Amino acid sequence: NYFNKFSNSNCINFFGPISDDEEYFKVLSESDFLILPVNFDSKSILFIKYSMPTKLPSYLSVAVPILVYGPDSVLQVAYAKKHDWGLVVDQRDQLKLEAAFIDLLEDKNLRKYFGFMSRKTAQSNHNLTIVRNNFQHLLKSCIAFEILVKI
Repeated sequence: NYFNKFSNSNCINFFGPISDDEEYFKVLSESDFLILPVNFDSKSILFIKYSMPTKLPSYLSVAVPILVYGPDSVLQVAYAKKHDWGLVVDQRDQLKLEAAFIDLLEDKNLRKYFGFMSRKTAQSNHNLTIVRNNFQHLLKSCIAFEILVKI
């Protein structure tokens, strides 16, 4: 049980369920960095390959650096690499993972960079108004295409 193993640590805090948005975003924004892990086993990869976690937009919006740990064949890891919004460790390698933790804890410029890039990605790709308008445009295009095909 990881909770029992790390509960006496001075550097790891465990939080119970957070029931309101204000507290949720406060906890995220006060974090040194956030972790977005993905399993490396083939069964998990097959199941989540094209999935995007619902917490990702909120992670991106708080401008806190994100450590992305998982195979780059999974959409969320590939997305992080493509837009450079998180420090990616895409191999199941404990030494590389430890090095990433240390880099994020010790390198202030690295934290600033990934915080900036995550917020930039949130603003350009996850803005509600932009996403809504793009989705409406796509639906209108599909309807127009359907009408043209029937003619």
